[in-house]
Amino acid sequence: MTINRTRPLNSLGPWPLGIDNVSSDYALPQGTLRDAVNVDITLAGHPRRCKGRTKRYSGLVHSLYSDGRSIYGVAGGNLAFFTRTPDGSLTPTTIRSAVFPASRKLAWLQFKSPLDRDRVYYSNGLTTGMLVNRVHYPWGVESPSGQPALTATTDGGLDAGIYQVAVTFVSLFGEESGTGESAQVAVVQGGGIVVSKIPQPAEASVTRINLYVSEANGAIPFLYATLPVARTSGIITRSLSLGRRLETRFMRPPPAGEVIELHRGRIWIAAGPVLYFTESLWPGLYRSANSLVLPADIALLAHTEAGLIVAADRTYLLEGADPRQMQIVERLPYGAYKGTLVRDERRRVLYWLSPKGLVMAGDDGSIRNLSQGRLVLRRAAVGTALLREANGLRQLIGVLHGGLADELEATDFRAVAAL
Repeated sequence: MTINRTRPLNSLGPWPLGIDNVSSDYALPQGTLRDAVNVDITLAGHPRRCKGRTKRYSGLVHSLYSDGRSIYGVAGGNLAFFTRTPDGSLTPTTIRSAVFPASRKLAWLQFKSPLDRDRVYYSNGLTTGMLVNRVHYPWGVESPSGQPALTATTDGGLDAGIYQVAVTFVSLFGEESGTGESAQVAVVQGGGIVVSKIPQPAEASVTRINLYVSEANGAIPFLYATLPVARTSGIITRSLSLGRRLETRFMRPPPAGEVIELHRGRIWIAAGPVLYFTESLWPGLYRSANSLVLPADIALLAHTEAGLIVAADRTYLLEGADPRQMQIVERLPYGAYKGTLVRDERRRVLYWLSPKGLVMAGDDGSIRNLSQGRLVLRRAAVGTALLREANGLRQLIGVLHGGLADELEATDFRAVAAL
């Protein structure tokens, strides 16, 4: 076919149904085209040339993300934020000097808090962290390495019995750490407890130490005192006003994962086929029993009001609020490409790329393939996508990394005559 290059490009078509690479070339449905390269298709179905590109940064960079105020990414192996110079180019400023290999892309999650500063969590399956105002902090608070040493005394006014004593660390954001098995000491009637060798934090973000003690022969410690960091000893005597009970025993910071999502007050973390979840309303705490296992590696997690969408070997909806009582309902017989989830906040819908094309999900948990039977994509391991609004168009732009052609993709035919 010879193209008349003097003819305006937007006069071609129209192809309002877009690309169809499943049907044979001689049987393309009306309103579809086989392929389109370096053009945008308008709502009326006419092609329009894409605008050119301008390089803004020349170094090696991956895992770009924006929370609406800052641009983050990995530049030269370091976690950084980018600022724009007067000429429009981007300059990275290192936040965390560490090894963030290009083979492990970061998953990001913005956590908006009405009581605290907004946070951005990240993880790549090996490394985790939290950003607040472009400053790095640990995701969760480190747990004490053990419990203090306890010595019973004969002076202190305590009732006779065995006492449980434990400590936790508290960060500058007010988050509390987990702790291990309590230390125990037997006290005679009227005695007290000398506490020594109180564990000290390694992280500078820890600013306080909570000291808990049980009642005589009690199983649950209650808050006795809050101590400053560097305080290594104290004395426990009779108190008429013990505080709240210790809630974080046997908890620890969440594990690393490749996909993270916020759903019903918990952060959900996918690592291979295992789906972990934090404690409710405690994004930095996790119990060893907080996990579910799916049949294959998890590529996508997406919150809806109806439940949590999980894409692994297939696409599922986890219905319910309690993770231990959720009903797993299959919605699609195939999964999704990792990294391609896009949220359309204006329409309150989700989009992602799958081996069978573009998928859309509503807040009611409905899921449907928008290109079923018309479009198949390459078999790829990962990808990325974004929602772009410019020049009168709202576009979902997706990129897949590597992969092979799908068997359903049609091959064009041509007739050859022997002369």
